[in-house]
Amino acid sequence: MDFNYMDFIPPVIEDITQFRVSLENIQDLILKILYIRGKKTVKEMAVTMRVNPQIIQKFINILKQDEIVGLVGGSGIGAGYDLQYNLYTKGIDLAKAAYERNGYIGPVPVHYEVYKKVLERFAEASRRYHRTSREMVDKAFSTRIGFKEINDMVGQAVCSRKPIFIYGHAGNGKTDLAMRISTLLPPTIIPFAVEVNDQIVKLFDDTFHSEVKGVEYRGYDQRWTVVHPPMVIIGTELTLEDLEIKFNRKYNCFEAPPQVKANGGVFLIDDLGRQRVPTDAILNRLCIVLENHRDFLVIGGSRSDMLTDEIIMFSTNLKPSDVMDPAFLRRLAYKIFMRNPTEQEFTDIWRVICQQKNLNFHMSNVDYILARFRSEGRNFNSVHPRDLLFIVSDYMAYRCIEDGEITETMLDYAYRLYFVKGLGLDDVYEECNYEGSENVLIQ
Repeated sequence: MDFNYMDFIPPVIEDITQFRVSLENIQDLILKILYIRGKKTVKEMAVTMRVNPQIIQKFINILKQDEIVGLVGGSGIGAGYDLQYNLYTKGIDLAKAAYERNGYIGPVPVHYEVYKKVLERFAEASRRYHRTSREMVDKAFSTRIGFKEINDMVGQAVCSRKPIFIYGHAGNGKTDLAMRISTLLPPTIIPFAVEVNDQIVKLFDDTFHSEVKGVEYRGYDQRWTVVHPPMVIIGTELTLEDLEIKFNRKYNCFEAPPQVKANGGVFLIDDLGRQRVPTDAILNRLCIVLENHRDFLVIGGSRSDMLTDEIIMFSTNLKPSDVMDPAFLRRLAYKIFMRNPTEQEFTDIWRVICQQKNLNFHMSNVDYILARFRSEGRNFNSVHPRDLLFIVSDYMAYRCIEDGEITETMLDYAYRLYFVKGLGLDDVYEECNYEGSENVLIQ
């Protein structure tokens, strides 16, 4: 059974008193728009702030009386919302001060308590009415070669919205798996920004959020939007500070942390164990998030709890026992091992990449490259066919070879270029000479 997303978005705001947010913050938004973007009409400001023009006009009337803004012209026939306004000297000083306090420019923020209630209702309905079926999983993973045994594990984990731990050798598709999981989730709703303790916190991030096209918002509060399930990936750069509401000096405003931006989607901590802070510190920080689907964040000197209704995933190519202790591993119900591909899966991947790169597939090429792997005792990973054949394709393009035939010379060249020969540079340098070195460019 489906549900209508619009049933959860509040109705359009008709009067200033319905906002519940600081009226000073709304006034500051108007001043900052005029300060940064120059003269604007009421209609243009209403589009940016996603509220009715008559509300903006009420603020403009007050600002005119206080000689903060003034009329500078019109952009169309008639008066009203098409008249242009700009800042007076007094307004410039106020706008500059407002921008220095918080540089956020965009839709009027939603009050934190409203945000919390709407998201909790929506999350409950989403869990109740959206079920991930085996057919959905098979479709999402239809273009993924091999590893079919993990499909049911993934489907069950998505149904439960429980955390997932993915481990295995590098290059076997752990990140790709996480990104496909996000496609199994339904769209979600978020406000562009929230007001917490009189501070504006930016929530919508176009790096992670993509608005669903074709949604009709007439009659609804357009400070909210329907987005595809976000896929938020944080890697080795993660610090404990990143998991808090913090002031982004680049954009001069407060931003929600990744575990809040990921609401309704997937939050992946990639390469766990390679961050600059101890893994135990990261895991301990996320304990409440993992167990209760909410987090306690500090802003404006007060602590507020925020919903974190997403699937949290951890990915590593290190040994699980080296990354987290047994007690924490027990908290992660779904542990998925991304094994190396079988020879048949390696062959199937090779065939697909050949088709994508317009290269001729010959089983003899696969046998030749696998023999090289075996002779050096090297494991082969899912990414190897792609990476090696991309080098072969580049080799052909550079030399204007258009027949698509892969030779053993090309495979040897790609293999030597791709894999590190020695454990250290000294080992490599000792073996290199201009007459016999394997690094000599093949003509």
